Amino acid sequence: MYVLKTTIEEELLVYIRDAATPKVAYDTLATLFSKKNDARLQLLESELMTINQPQGFETKAHPEYVCKLKKELHGLKQAPRAWYGKITEFLVQSSYTVTVSDSSLFTKEVKGKSPQSWCT
Repeated sequence: MYVLKTTIEEELLVYIRDAATPKVAYDTLATLFSKKNDARLQLLESELMTINQPQGFETKAHPEYVCKLKKELHGLKQAPRAWYGKITEFLVQSSYTVTVSDSSLFTKEVKGKSPQSWCT
């Protein structure tokens, strides 16, 4: 899925270059850095991350689009925990149970068959 990417930085840099006085340029530059820091905070707090279109998958009709990623699954410290949560949810829905001795070991009892196990 693609979403529209805004480029505030480019607009501000053009404005800085064309500024009438150094004070106006400084104020604009300060605004640029505060917006970048706000974007970093939003990235840490939000569940949505975006990346530029991967090479080979660019949309020529919309080069300004970016790809949406789920932050919890792409490159942050919570990724293993999020993956464990997803696989646990799937296994529990598939009638597996977590063993008491090891939270990464799941077993499933099937009548008339030997127990099945799954280790995460």
